[in-house]
Amino acid sequence: MKKVVLGFILGVITTISVTAIAANIEVFQAQKATFDVFVNGKKFESKNPTIVVEGRTYLPLKETGDVLGVNVQWNNDLRRVEIEKDQEAEVTPEMPKQTKDSNKTTKSGEIFTEFKQKLGTTFVKEINGELYVSPSSIGQEYISRQDESWYITLPGRKPVLVKMGSEPTENSIRDGGHILIKLSSLGLEAEINGDTVILRYK
Repeated sequence: MKKVVLGFILGVITTISVTAIAANIEVFQAQKATFDVFVNGKKFESKNPTIVVEGRTYLPLKETGDVLGVNVQWNNDLRRVEIEKDQEAEVTPEMPKQTKDSNKTTKSGEIFTEFKQKLGTTFVKEINGELYVSPSSIGQEYISRQDESWYITLPGRKPVLVKMGSEPTENSIRDGGHILIKLSSLGLEAEINGDTVILRYK
């Protein structure tokens, strides 16, 4: 009798467990999109197709991140996707631009910009004996993009290639999930007084 009762209880528990699991599994019918997707005026193309599920459009996450300048990584240890937005991702894609003061003559020691570092945030960092700066410290108006190439163009200077897709170049470095720019590549040097940072032309 005990064996019968135990078997009945186990059967009920198994049934409940299977039912609970089934309730959490949702099946969707996906269709390959029959239309084009444009990002900032340029046709989006990827190895994996754009799909439509229940009237909504879905794009491959990694390739979409590359187009938008957003870092998308798979964390195998934590079994999750991690997305980090670079500051320069907010720039509208365009050819390396000439700023309004592109023809300005710059002198050694002249101040390019001055700002205060926020508590807990480092905008200028020394890595392997080189000083690096966050793109947001340079200013969005000096950042531009041509296809997968990201540039910084300072007044009176030639465009400096700082990122290809989501990867740094010889003029930059990845620090955690962010791209930092080598100051010497931009022809700048930093003076730090407390929480005040002054960037000067070399």
